[in-house]
Amino acid sequence: MDEQPSDAAAAETSAGLPPTAALPLIVGIGASAGGLDPLSVLLARLPAESRGAFVIVQHLQADHASHLAELLDRVSALPVVAITDGLVPAPGTVSVLPPGKEVTLVGGVLRLRPRPSSTGPQSPIDILFRSLAEDCGPRVVGVVLSGTGADGTVGLLAIKAAGGFTFAQDPASAEFRGMPMSAASAGGADAVMPPEAIADAIHGLTARAASPVPTTARS
Repeated sequence: MDEQPSDAAAAETSAGLPPTAALPLIVGIGASAGGLDPLSVLLARLPAESRGAFVIVQHLQADHASHLAELLDRVSALPVVAITDGLVPAPGTVSVLPPGKEVTLVGGVLRLRPRPSSTGPQSPIDILFRSLAEDCGPRVVGVVLSGTGADGTVGLLAIKAAGGFTFAQDPASAEFRGMPMSAASAGGADAVMPPEAIADAIHGLTARAASPVPTTARS
């Protein structure tokens, strides 16, 4: 497991964002069982001026009626919408995957497709994260929250390899520890933090990325 930074500032300093990074930062968040609480805490902590484009994937059965977007919209200072095919993630917005779908980012556009009907393990978080790494490289932040299994681990490793920054929820704060423990144990998490600290660190990263690059004065 990578060493846990002492605070959000340490995570921001370690991110290594290139000064010419295009905006916005895309923040992919994956959760499964027990994910509503940390998602709510994280979004409630983000101020309205946060400039990341947030994309949330939570494991749900195809026939499960989801009110996740509405529930998160109640606590978020940022607008929350359900993803539709062709949606362009915009700064200061939260986009939530509907049930029974998978989502990828292709050319800066979110693309929906039906989730396979197989009863075996499925990895919608890995699918999103890998597409973010491929499409956006270092302009990606990946977050794995509470859940069972290992979905998100491969995706976080892909984001790290592409130069992005990654978080896993501190397992001690997670109702279901499987996903964040898998990500951290595999070396996929640059930082392991509770949800409120992840929110603070993400806000620092997005603020830094949005700051104009100073120009050197000519004599």
